[in-house]
Amino acid sequence: MARTSKTAERVKDGVDGLVKKTRVAVNGGLDTVNENLKGGVDRIDRRYRETAAQVRGQVARVSNNVNEKVGDARKTLMGRYLLTRKKVSRLQRDSSRYVRDNPGKVLLSIAGLGLLVGLAVSPRRRLARA
Repeated sequence: MARTSKTAERVKDGVDGLVKKTRVAVNGGLDTVNENLKGGVDRIDRRYRETAAQVRGQVARVSNNVNEKVGDARKTLMGRYLLTRKKVSRLQRDSSRYVRDNPGKVLLSIAGLGLLVGLAVSPRRRLARA
């Protein structure tokens, strides 16, 4: 029995040694994996921040370009609007003056235009063939 107990003790010591070695190996592996993951996460975070900064810069450039183009278009349209408004106002003023100065000509012109439009729009009567 002493022999069995010595053998069991040696087996127990051997198993304890294997458990310790396994524990050390697993902990070392876990530490290595943890360091690798941390390094990978740090690299991904750095790349994300760099990409985000680049995208922000590009968005700012595009936004500035769009704002400039909208401002230029606004100035152009406003200038054309003011010019057209001025021309229409002048045309209205000149038309009113002409009507005031030449009422007979205007009435005859309108009557002639009405007659022409009436003839163009009305159905034409065809002569019946005999």
